[in-house]
Amino acid sequence: MGRFVLSQLRYRKSRTLTLAAGILLAAVSFTLLTSAASTSELRVKRTVAENFQPAYDILVRPSDSFTELERTEGLIQQNYLSGIFGGITRQQYRDIEAITGVEVAAPIANVGFVPPFEALPIDISPYLSDAPESLYRLKVEWLANNGLSRYPDQDAYVYLTRRDPFVKVPNGLYVQRPAGSHRSYEVCNHFYDQQQEYGTAPFRLDRNVELGCYSAVTPQIGGYRVDFGSLRFPNVGTVRAAFFPMLVAAIDPEKEQQLLDLGGAIVSGRMLTSDDGVGDASEGQEVFGLDEFIPLLASTRTYTDEEVEVTVELLGAPTGRELPSRLSRSNAYSFARGLEGREVGSFKLSLKPVYERLLDKMSVAPKEWDVGYPGYWQTSAVHYDVESEASIVPRAVRNPAKVFVNNYYGCCWAPQENRDVQFRKVRGLQANAREGNVPKLVVVGRFDPGKLPGFSELSRVPLETYYPPLVEAADARTGKLLGGRDLLPTLNLGGYVSQPPLLLTTLGGLRALTDSSKFYDASDDAPISVIRVRVAGVTGPDQVSRERIRRVAEEIHATTSLSVDITAGSSPHPVTVELPAGNYGQPPLTVTEGWVEKGVAVRFLEAVDAKSIILLALILVVCSVFLGNSTTASVKARRVEIGTLACLGWPRSKIFAAVLGEVAMMGLLSGIAGFGLALAVIAILSLDMTVLHSLLVVPVAVVLALVAGCIPAWRAAKTVPLDAIRFTTSERLHATRLRGLLAMAVTNILRRPSRTALGVVGLAVGVAALTLLITVNRAFQGVLVGNLMGNFISLRIRGVDLLSAVFVVLLGAGSVADVLFLNLRERAPELVTLRTFGWRQSHLLRLAAFEAFAMGVVGSALGVGIALLVASQIQGFPMGTTAIVALMAFGAGVFVALAASLVPMAKLSELLPTTLLAEE
Repeated sequence: MGRFVLSQLRYRKSRTLTLAAGILLAAVSFTLLTSAASTSELRVKRTVAENFQPAYDILVRPSDSFTELERTEGLIQQNYLSGIFGGITRQQYRDIEAITGVEVAAPIANVGFVPPFEALPIDISPYLSDAPESLYRLKVEWLANNGLSRYPDQDAYVYLTRRDPFVKVPNGLYVQRPAGSHRSYEVCNHFYDQQQEYGTAPFRLDRNVELGCYSAVTPQIGGYRVDFGSLRFPNVGTVRAAFFPMLVAAIDPEKEQQLLDLGGAIVSGRMLTSDDGVGDASEGQEVFGLDEFIPLLASTRTYTDEEVEVTVELLGAPTGRELPSRLSRSNAYSFARGLEGREVGSFKLSLKPVYERLLDKMSVAPKEWDVGYPGYWQTSAVHYDVESEASIVPRAVRNPAKVFVNNYYGCCWAPQENRDVQFRKVRGLQANAREGNVPKLVVVGRFDPGKLPGFSELSRVPLETYYPPLVEAADARTGKLLGGRDLLPTLNLGGYVSQPPLLLTTLGGLRALTDSSKFYDASDDAPISVIRVRVAGVTGPDQVSRERIRRVAEEIHATTSLSVDITAGSSPHPVTVELPAGNYGQPPLTVTEGWVEKGVAVRFLEAVDAKSIILLALILVVCSVFLGNSTTASVKARRVEIGTLACLGWPRSKIFAAVLGEVAMMGLLSGIAGFGLALAVIAILSLDMTVLHSLLVVPVAVVLALVAGCIPAWRAAKTVPLDAIRFTTSERLHATRLRGLLAMAVTNILRRPSRTALGVVGLAVGVAALTLLITVNRAFQGVLVGNLMGNFISLRIRGVDLLSAVFVVLLGAGSVADVLFLNLRERAPELVTLRTFGWRQSHLLRLAAFEAFAMGVVGSALGVGIALLVASQIQGFPMGTTAIVALMAFGAGVFVALAASLVPMAKLSELLPTTLLAEE
């Protein structure tokens, strides 16, 4: 028997190679497709495991802190922290700490924006004229958003004399006395006579026109001086009050240390401790009746995008004594304002030094502290309208100007940026006593947020205590407008991007800022804004860890009735925001920001498990049908041989063993060749498959060959000798006149119903598998896309999914080619006979093409029907996508059938007519 099998393999090379190629393709495809599916699954699970646990597992917020968009989309919006001021009681915080399974519960209590200001000297010395007397106009603008927003401030004026001295007069103003003359001009005495009275509007520009008077002859007299800053010759210019609102928040230092290692970010001074509270300055440090101060950590980074641009104009003033004479009159301001100017220079100043000087002043001992704040401001969250499925629009709000009144010097100064469009409601909490009686804010240490530990970008959750929201350009136009930079916070309290807290105190220090006896409308009833919770024993996305998080989250909600978000396994979800144009030059901007999509990891793991099961089923079906078709077609092509053996007295068991042994031998040889091929493909595609796994190609090939050969071998063993050598056609056909090649092709197909069925079924399974495979992958990609983790996974497994689709197509094409080759090979004498009657080779090629086309249409239609039927039985399967993919797969099936017909026809054209007729 063994010699017979080997002789069949040796002397039937064409049939042997055809069947061996089929077994090889099926075995390698099965092994590689299962490896590809396993690779896809491993990569998803590995990525999820590496990025499952962010800075905290659970976010606890007040029950009313959700926006409409968060409820409908399941996202945690950026900027959320800046819009939550209180809502959680200290008792609720203690209750959360006491829950079993809570490893760290780190609270944040937003207080509000304190509005200190600092002197901003504007020195124009490099742009001065050498003229004996000159008058300058300084045009001041505050810039934000990469200079797109320009907020004009009131002009300042500077008078400089290089030949005349100044003298003092009893009212403290400067008088110019010309050299060699007893006459004086009160050049700085009447400039303010026409100015408006101080009002209650914080953005009045007509109440603060300034004139600085400088003399090179008497530099010690004159210059510009206010109680918060001064300039003296040779430094010539003016001084502006630069307000720098700073958000204050309270933390638990020990919990922040456990959660984020805040102490490792300290760059100067010391870390806060839980013992830090309201300090007592009663031991000889009392100032202005003050007996309290609050310890603070200050951020070294402001993240604000602010500059001041100054344009210097040399005014066309009269020469000689006329200029000081005109400036000494009561209409001096009207005179200076009406002069034409010539620009002699411009420059920009950063507000970073202003912030640094404020921190320096706040870092001294309480008795030397001189930074005042008459209250603080709180802001609401941003609310949105849905513009389309792809973008949202923040709702603009209107805050009355009186909200920004801060009672500095009995009036109302505020950053000019707050005149612009705002998206947050602003609420002011004024001190109920004079400025000196509010608790002083004393910086005991500084920290650099950039030194905090890094967390995975794919599972980043909001850490707005330390970083502002990341708002990036969403299109090329916005990117160009922003100069390739992110959209940063400004000093506009109601602006879209809010700054993070720049000053951190303790929950003990918080009591002084929420004391209603010190600040109107303040309350300490529920001062905590959010609580970030890390759950003990969480090691990854395993079922036990996920269950621990779920139970802790449920118990927090049951105990406190607060809103609870599980952030473990979440990922940033880019959201496109259409920002409207501002009132001061900023055009409409299209930006993206990474909101947090909850439950991403769990959804991915469920999807990859379902995908793996479906892919494995498709792989088994496709490979089995392909190999079964190949083996069946091969056995049918040998009906004469098998019938002859039966006539010679071979028993059925021997025929069965001979056919099965031949198939098994080809399976073994194909498996050995497939092992080498699998190693090459694995190396090229970087699949997660070991050499041991690659060796499985050999037993897989043998098993697939035996399984696929059992039924054909059994049918061969049952063959009756007369039936085996008898020409078979459909009994339903009857003689008819054929008109054209298409009719003949259809007749040929119907003449061989069993063979046709082999090709049709093989192609149908391939088309159905291709449709379902692409739809499964599209559905899986749909689960992934939309967030950073999903996009990352999608890029990593896209090649693996493509590999699966390619192999399914190859199996379908191989099935059709195999069946067509054996079918046409058996009909070769018939085709050669047609050649002898004058048919050209082109006629035969077209006849084969028509047969392949008809089989392709029938097989593809059947495959599409199978795919749609299977998809309709799977709950939640995307039927719309399946229908579109099915149409594409139908066309691909027809094309594959046509392409597959070319190979057998090319082989048949090489055979000699005499040989084929002799065989027949």
